Parts: sequence; structure tokens; C-alpha cells
Amino acid sequence: MKKQGLGLLESGGEKFFEGYGEVVQGDAVSEHDIDDVLQKLEAATIGAVESDEELISEVASLAVADAEEESTLDEVDELDLSAGEDEKSADPVRVYLRQMGTVPLLTREQEVSISQRIERGQIKTHKAISRSPMAVKELIRIGEELERGALSIRDVVNFSDQADVSEAEDKADEYLQWTLEGVENIRKHFREGLKEWHKLAAEQKITRGKQTKKLFRLKRKVARTRLEILQEMKNLNLKESARQRLIDAIAAAHKEVRSAEREIKKLTEKLEHKRIKPETEKEWKRQLSAAKRRLKKIEEEHSVSAVEIKRTYQSIVAGEHETQEAKRELTEANLRLVVSIA
Repeated sequence: MKKQGLGLLESGGEKFFEGYGEVVQGDAVSEHDIDDVLQKLEAATIGAVESDEELISEVASLAVADAEEESTLDEVDELDLSAGEDEKSADPVRVYLRQMGTVPLLTREQEVSISQRIERGQIKTHKAISRSPMAVKELIRIGEELERGALSIRDVVNFSDQADVSEAEDKADEYLQWTLEGVENIRKHFREGLKEWHKLAAEQKITRGKQTKKLFRLKRKVARTRLEILQEMKNLNLKESARQRLIDAIAAAHKEVRSAEREIKKLTEKLEHKRIKPETEKEWKRQLSAAKRRLKKIEEEHSVSAVEIKRTYQSIVAGEHETQEAKRELTEANLRLVVSIA
């Protein structure tokens, strides 16, 4: 049973979804079992860990060691070396594991639901990033840094999981060339998309909300370009650090927009007061005009409206939150599985 549980952990998250329900049925783990594991953790001098994944690894390692040292533990069991209730409660890790042990393991349906939520959140985030001019411009900058050697390809894309370390080293140049080609394709699509986007914006001003064949045709071209960029970015298989750079670029633009909008709102509210000195009113109007120009400049610089910048950022936040929450539940489920087997 222990070997089955450890095999699940070693095979990764995807394998966990396939075999989790087959190993352990949905019974809760007793507090006695949790205390037993906690005492063994303490005896193994396992210190504080930085993440749930490390905690899972530590518990899994203990399960293997337990099988090898069973006879020794039998002798030690004769002595009462267990911690008192006060000591147990004082250790946050012990309390956390003990609480988790009382929660039932996931059902097959819950496993599938978590998997779908992780995928749904990732897709939402990826689509929002690929549609953002700020992210595309940042990706092009990353390509330029790669080309002049200021950035290592190993810091940008994930190498194939099937390739061993030596093979990955040999293929670094190949990955670099392939990535630069992908970024160049994105650059071309982006330029074409910007032209179509400006045509679309101009046509929308002319039609004033009316739907025309030309407007429909331009919308389709913009949508097709966005889809091509989305596919190219997906093929790059960016590392988390590179992906975070794209998100940070969007967040920075969002911060600029919110700052300008807050300034506009504050000055507008001030000007609504009836009793204002003429010189004060004149100064506030000057500041209001400057804030509006700043917002307009932000939109022109990023080739997208302030509304779209905010919508993109909100989509990323929602997608990231959905993904992280689902991953947290998965981590806790993995930990409960290991504790129940150990």
C-alpha cells in the first residue's frame, strides 16, 4: 500500500488523477494515525518546509524509511516518548496535518472537477495574455534579449520532459533558434493585427454602432490574428518566470490606467462643489485635462482602450486565482493520501 501511494506521488499530478481513487477509498484518516505520522516526522528531525510540495516529499520519504526500520521502531515503542497535548498543539505543522487527516479523501468526481478547474483557469489566463498588446510587446523584448545574448534560453522556455540533461544541453542552440523563429512570427502577426485594429477603430467611429459588412470583415481579421498569436505563444511553452514578465507588463499598464482614472474622478468630484475660488477652479481644470491626456496617451502607447486593459487584467487575476485554488486543493489531497498510507 505504501509503495502504491509513493508511486502516485512520483508519477506527478496527471497520474494522480488517474489512479488516486483506485488506491484509497474515501475514508477519513483517524487522529491516531496522524499523531503516529507526526511523531515519526519529529523523530526523523524533519524541519519546517517552504511549500506543500516539500511537505508531501518529506512525508513520502518517511513512509519508505518506516518500512526499513520497522524492527527498530518496535523496540522504541516500549518507551513512552510521545509528545504531550500542549506540545502537539503548539506545532503548526502538526496541527495542520492532524486537521487534514480528519477530512475525507477525494472522490473520483472531485478529482476530475479539480483537474478541469486547473485547466479552465490556465486557459483563461493564457487567452488574456495572448490578446494583450502589452504582453506581446514584452515577449518581443524577451526575443531581442535572447538574440543579443542578454538572456539564456534556459530561463525562457521549458525543454522537453523526455530529454535528459546532457541532451537538453546539446539542444540549447536548437531551442534558441526555434524560439526566436516563434517570436518573429508573433512580431509579424502583431504588426498585421495592429494595422487591422486601427482600421477597425476608425470604422467603428464612422459607423457609430451600426454593423456593416466592412466592420464585420475587419473584426474577423483581428480575431484571426489574435488566434494565430495565441497558438504561437502556446507553442513556445514559456517558463513561469518568462510568463510572469508578460503578466507584469499587463499589471503595470493596468496600474497606470487606474492611477489616471482615480485622478480624473477625484478632480471631477472637486469641481462639482459650488463654492470654489476662480483660481482654484482653473488649476483643477488644468489638472483634469492633464489626467485625461495621460489616460489617452496610455491607450495610444499600448494600442488598446483603458477598458480593455482593465478587462484583460481582471481576466488574468480571475484565471490565476481559479488555478491556484484548485492546485492548493490538489496539494492538500496529495498530502492526505500520503498521510493515510504512511
